[in-house]
Amino acid sequence: MLPSTSFFLFLIDCRSKFLIFYFALNTSSVSQGFYDKFGNSIVIFPKWAVNKKPISGNWNVLKPIKSFIQELQNQNIKQFWMERSYAFGDILILISVAQYLKSIGFDAGICTSQRYVSIIRDMGIRARGERNRESLEDYGIKLDSTLELDHSVSKLFHVHRSFIYLKALGINKLPKIMPWNYDEKIFPAFDELTQRKFQFAKKNYIVFQGQGTTQKKQLPRNTIESICKWFLDMGINVIYVGNNINIHIDDKQLEKAFTKYTVRQLFTLIRHAKALVCMDSSPLWISHFTKTPVVSILGPTRLQERLSLHPLYPEQATAIQTNNIINCKPCHEQAKDCQQKVLCLASPAEKIFSLIKPIIKEFWEK
Repeated sequence: MLPSTSFFLFLIDCRSKFLIFYFALNTSSVSQGFYDKFGNSIVIFPKWAVNKKPISGNWNVLKPIKSFIQELQNQNIKQFWMERSYAFGDILILISVAQYLKSIGFDAGICTSQRYVSIIRDMGIRARGERNRESLEDYGIKLDSTLELDHSVSKLFHVHRSFIYLKALGINKLPKIMPWNYDEKIFPAFDELTQRKFQFAKKNYIVFQGQGTTQKKQLPRNTIESICKWFLDMGINVIYVGNNINIHIDDKQLEKAFTKYTVRQLFTLIRHAKALVCMDSSPLWISHFTKTPVVSILGPTRLQERLSLHPLYPEQATAIQTNNIINCKPCHEQAKDCQQKVLCLASPAEKIFSLIKPIIKEFWEK
């Protein structure tokens, strides 16, 4: 007697529990609806794939696939969409992935928030808003919540985020380097920034970002203020970018960019800087494209998974691990041992600066 269909589905379900990614394709002619673990609804278009592990619903309507890329190759499909709706830094990584896919014969576009569409196109990649479907014949893959798995899945703790995307796509033979290409001529000219009373435009300067989007990527305001002052005492001009955190330094000394610059202008600003000091955030990934020397302030995450594919790594792309200051291992943003207080990034400002200072001094004097 042959096993029932339900038995095979049970085996597939068990198998999925041991896989990092368990993608499945909607082979029906209609969109299918699911919910993620937070109760958010997810719509899967026909010919689109989704990682089934984080979602719930009637899985039987989806066809399990071992590799999305292999599935496309089997059907001689070269053009498809990758959906990443949020987090500009992660979208920048996906741009590099799309550039790599182009080098191996695929035309991968990015489906995302409408506000990112034009800049992705400026980077040479097809892009459209996530709510705009161009054709019923489009193939695509949903990659939201994919990179975040490196916070919880141990097999991904030591995998670079570029490679997490590639593995999710079903590419197991990983490249040694990734492309980080952009045409600076398409972006604002450096001279345009001088028209905004940019006081250091004709001088050398560094760009400093002390806070990313979440607590696990943020230095305390007092630490940021102290580091800015110490750089100025060294004779290093500093442009601070990011959120307005009310730094108490005279505007004549410190250029407080905050949200003054558009993303395109930020590319130009970082491109012409002597160096960038930043958190695990979008300026770090911009420096990959602009080939700017960088020191990233890490702690919950590690240099190997964030900087090892930087074009200037290791000589001019490095990090300080604040977790070492408090003798704590990188927690991959779980922050369990410190009860979510992220104590590594709250280390004494003097100690953090003592680790940054010699690196930036070398970059500044070149």
